Amino acid sequence: QAVRATTGKTPSKLISEHILLEAQKLLLFTTLGVGEIAVQLGFSEPTHFGRFFRSQMGQSPGAWRNTQQ
Repeated sequence: QAVRATTGKTPSKLISEHILLEAQKLLLFTTLGVGEIAVQLGFSEPTHFGRFFRSQMGQSPGAWRNTQQ
């Protein structure tokens, strides 16, 4: 309740935003593969990371990386 009162967001939303920001940094500034990034971010399967990223950004991590370069 304190987090929501302070930020206006749920704790899970804040965590998701942080994970997404870290994923974007790793995709832009490293040459790590999507699977390696998924492991670094704590996803048990790269496919779970792919689904998470696509739900937040509307495209796969690899496609997003390619559009940013």
